[in-house]
Amino acid sequence: MDTDTLPTETPVPIEVPPGSWRREATHFPSTESPFLAAAIPVIGAPFRAAFAGLGAWYDTLEYRDIGGWVYTRLVPPGGVYGVAPPPELIRERAALAAETVRSDNLDGYLEEWSTLRDGFIAGIARLRGVDLGSLDDEALAAYFGDVMVFSLDAFEVHLRLHGIYAMMLTDLAWTCRDLLGWDDAGTLGLLSGLSEASTVPSDALAGLAAMARERPAVRRFIESGAADASALGAIDQEFADAFAGYHERYGLRAVRYDIVDPSMEEWPDLTLRLIADQLRGGYDPVAGRRRLSATGRPASRKPAASSPTAARPTGPASNRSFAGPSAGTGSVRKRPP
Repeated sequence: MDTDTLPTETPVPIEVPPGSWRREATHFPSTESPFLAAAIPVIGAPFRAAFAGLGAWYDTLEYRDIGGWVYTRLVPPGGVYGVAPPPELIRERAALAAETVRSDNLDGYLEEWSTLRDGFIAGIARLRGVDLGSLDDEALAAYFGDVMVFSLDAFEVHLRLHGIYAMMLTDLAWTCRDLLGWDDAGTLGLLSGLSEASTVPSDALAGLAAMARERPAVRRFIESGAADASALGAIDQEFADAFAGYHERYGLRAVRYDIVDPSMEEWPDLTLRLIADQLRGGYDPVAGRRRLSATGRPASRKPAASSPTAARPTGPASNRSFAGPSAGTGSVRKRPP
């Protein structure tokens, strides 16, 4: 096939639902796959449960595919755009929000996480232990159903805890702004490196880099830009085993949110490039945390702006917003199915 004759742009019908929509460029910076597009509608249910449980002022955060891109909108209380919610619903949400903040329930949720986390770790191990190659079509479909049930349950817990965490961070940020004159970036610097779930994989990768730094043959191979990780065994079997162990323990992490994109385990040359970056830059997370602990403060703190939004940067032009209802046909670059 002569690919030079293929069109670089394909007209895609764009039907904008009613309401005000904003492109979700943080989690979905590129066009989505058909698989993800089919799953987008189920994302709203966990948001609805989390919002209802915390007394949030919205019904849910709705996700939609518009022209091959992911867009979101906040759905007002009552769930009908442009229609005032019942007064009793507003009073109920306001009372629940006040009770959520004033009570000790937030701490209780966070204490519960240690138990929930153990359950999720066990569930992941169970699902990863299945030999997919041995499953027939019916068994594979059932397995996929198990994965979806597990994932949606984890997503709901994630959103509930994220909402609680956001309220706690807001309280901390406002306290530091009012008492110390710090901006949000300075306040968040206090928490840098304190998340074990985030720092443990990073420390493990830094351990691989430190190991490679002491092995000239391995270091030359990685810094040469080589992409074939299977060649490591012939260079240094001990390092190859450690490299494989890293992927076995942490390789299931996704690089992006679309299921068609590879995981770390499926993209070993990315791990090689990350190690090469650490070798060149002399990255040492342990030394960095020691410096932070020694100072007891973030590296930089700026005075807070007089207005909470005065210093907030505007988003890039690519973060387009749609206001509906309207419909039309656009010409956008869309990933082929």
